[in-house]
Amino acid sequence: NRFSLTSFGALYISDVQKEDALSTYRCITRHKYSGETRQSNGARLSVMDPTESAPTILDSFQAGELLAGLSVELPCTAGGYPTPTVRWLKDGRPLPSDARWTRRLTGLTISGLRSDDSGSYACEVTNSFGSKEVSGQLHIIVPPLIQPFDIPSTSVGKLMYIACVVSSGDMPIRITWHKDGQLIIPGSASGVAIETKEFMSSLQISKVTLKHNGNYTCIASNAAATVSWERQLIVTGIGNPQQYHPVPLTGRIQIMSNGSLLIRHVLEDDRGYYLCQASNGVGSDISKSMVLTVKKWGEMQNITTMREQVEMHGLEKFTNYSVQVLAYTQAGDGVRSNVLYIQTRED
Repeated sequence: NRFSLTSFGALYISDVQKEDALSTYRCITRHKYSGETRQSNGARLSVMDPTESAPTILDSFQAGELLAGLSVELPCTAGGYPTPTVRWLKDGRPLPSDARWTRRLTGLTISGLRSDDSGSYACEVTNSFGSKEVSGQLHIIVPPLIQPFDIPSTSVGKLMYIACVVSSGDMPIRITWHKDGQLIIPGSASGVAIETKEFMSSLQISKVTLKHNGNYTCIASNAAATVSWERQLIVTGIGNPQQYHPVPLTGRIQIMSNGSLLIRHVLEDDRGYYLCQASNGVGSDISKSMVLTVKKWGEMQNITTMREQVEMHGLEKFTNYSVQVLAYTQAGDGVRSNVLYIQTRED
């Protein structure tokens, strides 16, 4: 086939014949998304008898930066008579045999670009009347690659060290940390220290608390791409990690429509560690734990009854007490009564 198209849309005709002048040539383009087509004006080709001449380069390339993994065409179309021969060089040496490199009439195509494809490329065209050469520098940028890591579960008060290592990629590489989608700012407020070097960043927590629960993401970026690796840190109570069990739902304890846990008339038995876990089937689950502390104010009693009268036991003699009444149902709390102050008798 004497007709070929370059990656830039140019038409190249090799070994031109006189009958090539009998056709009308048009360029037709099609929009990638809308499908709309457009057509150029017609062009005719004038073919003259060949005249011996030195080679010329009609289409050439220059220096460029490209991302690893892509494909590129280095154009080099030659004119002259007799038809010139084409030879490609890389860093001053003939191209070695590689299935990723395809020599065409219109130039050199390289697929699956790698870092070792960087270098100086030259196209040399020669016939019996002379030679011509065009060259350009190609630089392949390699995106960063994060070495996978896990975050073990830990407990309150422990130390935590998380290392994020970039195993490959062109410098400069910028590494940042996010927690639950928010940039981590190291310091006393977050309780987190971050140390970053060229290819590694470490996140350090000197004293783990429940607020450190969450999803931690290491993000590495350079001129080629931005990549990330995310893992969840689960912090449990003091001592050995404990097993959480479902919270029993009663009229006093309910889950609200927004996912919050409502505990009415808090009892001392309600104290402990609570874990909220959310998932939607996409990506990893997220969770948040917290501790509930119940304080006792004196000898306060919490009495639940269905009767209109109640007896209180264990009261001290000649002591002041405050009493308040609250009615509630599963639909919610009622209005609290005014505080009633009473004093027990000496006998």
